[in-house]
Amino acid sequence: MLPNVALNLGGDGLAREEALVREVIREYWEGFNSYDQERVLALLTPEYLQVRSARIISDIGRLKLFWVKLRWQEEGPPTLRADGTTQVFIQVTEPLGTRRVQMDFVKWDEGWKLTYVEEVK
Repeated sequence: MLPNVALNLGGDGLAREEALVREVIREYWEGFNSYDQERVLALLTPEYLQVRSARIISDIGRLKLFWVKLRWQEEGPPTLRADGTTQVFIQVTEPLGTRRVQMDFVKWDEGWKLTYVEEVK
């Protein structure tokens, strides 16, 4: 089994992939903060879209109702896993506290799409 490695460890190609993953992270959370459901949903794989779209629409609706804005920060660099997917842990701050969120990505055409976004311990 191959070990997981941080995407930012050497090479222009890896740095480019890390930048692309970070762009998806930024788009995702900025989509929530602008209450733009379509912007957020466009970042998910079709399979994850089926599983998660109703909850995202509901979550964005609640944020908009109370004009809540989220702040986010990476815990560390994106990690390329042995199966070719990438994982990032994010600290998301909202009015009631801070949550730790796991974001998983899969390579999609020239970029990355989300396959999992959930709060974790």
